[in-house]
Amino acid sequence: MSIRLFLPKSLSHLSKSKEMFEVHGRTVGECLKQLVGLVPAMKEALFLGNRLHPTIKVLVNQESTDAETLAKELKDGDEIEIKMDRH
Repeated sequence: MSIRLFLPKSLSHLSKSKEMFEVHGRTVGECLKQLVGLVPAMKEALFLGNRLHPTIKVLVNQESTDAETLAKELKDGDEIEIKMDRH
């Protein structure tokens, strides 16, 4: 299952300016885990322990996934967009 994952410009320095990744997974959590495997520096930027960092918001197909973020199931062709929430 192919998922396109987009990073905000503010995190692209961790991925050598790459802002889009093709990842595979059945859930948002699996896709983010694969991203961390590709770019280990993303772990500290995205997670606090086993939870998403409070400043990270995840959209799937341009819709918020707040309550179910990591468990959100995906289908082939979905798009994940990571946003930084700066309060």
